[in-house]
Amino acid sequence: MSILIDIYDERKFSGNSQDRLSYCYDPGFKHLEVPENDIKNAIIAEISKEDVPAWGVSKRYYIELPPYKFRINVDRFFEPYTCPAHINNSGMLREDPFDELQGVINSKNEKYKIYTEKCDECDLLVVSDDSSTGNFVLFSDKIKKYKFVSVFKNVYLLELESRFGSNLLKQQN
Repeated sequence: MSILIDIYDERKFSGNSQDRLSYCYDPGFKHLEVPENDIKNAIIAEISKEDVPAWGVSKRYYIELPPYKFRINVDRFFEPYTCPAHINNSGMLREDPFDELQGVINSKNEKYKIYTEKCDECDLLVVSDDSSTGNFVLFSDKIKKYKFVSVFKNVYLLELESRFGSNLLKQQN
């Protein structure tokens, strides 16, 4: 079952251009004021009331948990598989999470010796997906000056961006 959860904001669908403009610049929330368990339990209670057909029909529910109204879309189009290409794109971006990226590089540094048993030298490619697949990380120009610790000759960061192309950053050691 695929479940997409959006915070419904009437400004987004308003006929008034000022409302839509306001929504674009401030789409609503910074931090949820409703506990996650309350949201989860309300969604489960709502979608458990009736069966979601196995194929071809999407169900939409509206759940009010003040101060929010959630729009829930449920379908079974891809059963028994999941489809990560249909992740809802609302979320907060984490800007320049260098510590987390260094953690990924460290985990690969530990495997470097194993890698070089089958080759003379290795480069590392780290791929950062775009937000359509659920990634909410943004690297600013600060990354060009940041020095990561790596045993690899070169470290590449490939940022995939669906609408604006891709960006490849190389760091030599």
